[in-house]
Amino acid sequence: MKNPLRRGLAAAVLAGTLALTSCAPAAHVATDAPVAGFEYGADDAAVQAAIKDLPPIKLRFQSQSSPQGATSQPVTQYLEEVTRRSGGKITFETVWLTSGAPYTELADALNDGRLDIAVHVPSNQPEVMAVQESTGAATLVADGTSLVSEMATFGMLQELTWGDEDLHRELEEQGLHTLGPDVSPAGYFLSCTSPVTSAGDLEGKLVRIGTKRQREVVESVGAVPMSIPFSDTYEALQRGVLDCSLNSGTAVGVTRLNTAAPYYYFWKDHGPADLSGSSVLYGSTVDELPLPYRQILFDAIPRYYDGQMHAIANTFVSAIKDARIRRGEVETLPADVEATWDEKNREALAGLIEEGHLDADIESRASASYEAWKSQAEQDGIEDKGPVTEMDQWYTQPEDFSAYAQQVFEKAALPHRPSE
Repeated sequence: MKNPLRRGLAAAVLAGTLALTSCAPAAHVATDAPVAGFEYGADDAAVQAAIKDLPPIKLRFQSQSSPQGATSQPVTQYLEEVTRRSGGKITFETVWLTSGAPYTELADALNDGRLDIAVHVPSNQPEVMAVQESTGAATLVADGTSLVSEMATFGMLQELTWGDEDLHRELEEQGLHTLGPDVSPAGYFLSCTSPVTSAGDLEGKLVRIGTKRQREVVESVGAVPMSIPFSDTYEALQRGVLDCSLNSGTAVGVTRLNTAAPYYYFWKDHGPADLSGSSVLYGSTVDELPLPYRQILFDAIPRYYDGQMHAIANTFVSAIKDARIRRGEVETLPADVEATWDEKNREALAGLIEEGHLDADIESRASASYEAWKSQAEQDGIEDKGPVTEMDQWYTQPEDFSAYAQQVFEKAALPHRPSE
């Protein structure tokens, strides 16, 4: 339901008396009469024609990253594209480091006007983001960690989540909608303060976990799971409170955990099976915007995807480089550790299916999707020129991810483009 402020300003728009000289908050721009949108792929002139009678707006976008971090690239690229495409009518106030509202308040903040768009990490709220948090278990279908496998996993997660009606219902129950339901970080791997050559080296070690499923994985090799806020992990490793940490590549690349735990171990033959990425969400303040504004926001998604892909590659490289500088080690997981963890991951997937969180055919669908996106990534020129453990040596020039990002968007997201 639109509030009186929305109705009053909408009436002014319809009467042709609105003359704003500065950007209004999103909550001030809804119109009661429909405003025609534009076709996907329309040129800038057509877009400008569609929004010529609309006032400029300023939206508040909250990111979990810092403005200097590598993971700020997807946010920056996305916001720049929206502003460009709108001819400067849509601008942003960026709120970094989740400082506008904590994850537990995001749904309310996106509906009461404190925020308009925000990046959420569903694993922080599995009780209300159960569908998406569970979907990360399907990443066990990946064939190890590599640049191509990371991109294939990215495409697979987008395809699975955009097409999951249960996930959309889960969001809608909170008054939320998505611009990207599962934007994956770089794959999880283990970082430790000392070498790990077998499962025996992990027995009794204190290992930081980030999700509930990682607890059983860590315990399966005799290690002790520790639930410590990620912001405290560096100091805990440095002081010896922790021995190891399970992290995503993007997280390690940003926080430089490798300076405290420079022994890195990547998956060799399997996926991490616990990759629950971030969601780009919005609530009522954006949902009630005129159609062409919502279409501009939606059509810029490929720039977010492209930036996230660059962040994955860049943070892997920087993390590995720093580990070498610290005279650490960059290897694949010991075979007995990976085999044990893969078995536990498969048990967890079976449990999620039995509990009704995932469909019975999730593994076969995920596997088919992963292989298709892996092929697509290679067709779009993304290639591994060596193992991920040597990525700092062969990834010397940034890949062009734009074509692949566009493919992921058009095949997974485009059917959900606002149209009414």
